[in-house]
Amino acid sequence: MGGRSSSQLPPPPAGREGWPWTAGACRSAFAVRDGAVLPRISIVTPSFNQAQYLEETIRSVLLQGYPNLEYIIVDGGSTDGSIEIIRKYEPWLTHWESEPDRGQAHAINKGFARAHGELITFQNSDDYYLPGALLHAADLFAGNPSAGLVVGSFRSIGVDGSQSDVTGPVYPWKTPVDLRLVPPGAWRLHQVSALFARDVLDQAGRHLREDLRFALDRELLFRVVRLAPPILADRCYAHFRLHDASKSVSAGLPFAEEMASLYWDGVDPSACKRRRASWRAVMAGGHLRSARLAGRRGLAARHLVSAAILRPDCLLTRDFMRRVARATLGTRSDF
Repeated sequence: MGGRSSSQLPPPPAGREGWPWTAGACRSAFAVRDGAVLPRISIVTPSFNQAQYLEETIRSVLLQGYPNLEYIIVDGGSTDGSIEIIRKYEPWLTHWESEPDRGQAHAINKGFARAHGELITFQNSDDYYLPGALLHAADLFAGNPSAGLVVGSFRSIGVDGSQSDVTGPVYPWKTPVDLRLVPPGAWRLHQVSALFARDVLDQAGRHLREDLRFALDRELLFRVVRLAPPILADRCYAHFRLHDASKSVSAGLPFAEEMASLYWDGVDPSACKRRRASWRAVMAGGHLRSARLAGRRGLAARHLVSAAILRPDCLLTRDFMRRVARATLGTRSDF
């Protein structure tokens, strides 16, 4: 990590306190294990015109105090002040660059090509780690180096600072699994709190598909988990930010359509009932999300009907009936 201690980081902007602006909450995680060699961790942050969040992401990585860290920032040619922020932290970075690219996946792939860690991941420039996450993941991986990845819990946070409940990882198997063959609700592994084992990542292909806009992280996860199971951490590793420009917030059905397309990669749709069931579940979820985002009650109602056609079982749930009532009687903010 750039050759300087995290204790020497520039002071936070005026008025910013608490994690990740100050390190007080993380001091207990700074201790290096006596006699132990911690695995190198490589983190790539793709960035483009997100100066309002970028410094928070950078400090959340560097203030981990993790002593065997590679931190790489790949910026797509930002013009909003992001470059000035990156330069401020340059002494602590392994590498950074700023030039036009072909999008998020291309930026991450450029960073992955420079990564040498035993654990490799990316953290987007609008999300951030919580104190001690890297050391906790490293300890778990050191005890099970044949795992495909380490995955912790996460929270979603809004632009107003509101936080969701902690969402934990779910993977009820002890072996590699093709997640396209099981219902989406049977498992939950979120990239924001995941770190991939380099050896398994290289077997799966150390790249993200540049033709995908929404499901690039999910497609990588599918490849890795088919080769080796994850380690599930009982700790919250990261915050996932929800804002109007976030793809997870602004795109309901397009997100689901791209996600669902992964279930048919190289497969005849008529050949596998389990894949078809998973596809229908993903599409139904997309319509439910689109119903929540819809600005008109009629449009919301049409999405709910589509969800019910794809998954008739959702008609039996109290949540679905609540959504129907609010789609016909309420407003978007009621969902």
